[in-house]
Amino acid sequence: MSEKQDFSPAEFEVMKVFWLKGSATPKEIHNELSKKKSWRYTTVQTFISRLYKKGHIRRRKKDGAYLYTPVVSRKKTLEKIVRNFLDRVFDGDITPLVNYLSETKNLKPGEVAALKELISVLHKDK
Repeated sequence: MSEKQDFSPAEFEVMKVFWLKGSATPKEIHNELSKKKSWRYTTVQTFISRLYKKGHIRRRKKDGAYLYTPVVSRKKTLEKIVRNFLDRVFDGDITPLVNYLSETKNLKPGEVAALKELISVLHKDK
């Protein structure tokens, strides 16, 4: 498995379907993605092949077709992506990110309430 989570944006879209379904054939992935994307089946196969070569998914034969399963978890992948973003953009400090979000006023009331609840929970744990 690759230590670095090197997904292109398109590969990440495919991985999201794998994480949602658990295991799937290329046809099942294509069917799910076709609800949002107009990718051809061969395009989806190409992304699956790349993910397999990078070690992000594994495969096994089932009923004459390959069944692919994610090797990397969604949670671990998101942790690495967010950590990398924080390190690159905010020198690892989450405070400027939260400040930026609050200053842009794009937070919905429900999101603000969720952040307040999270802060409350984090404060109790200390």
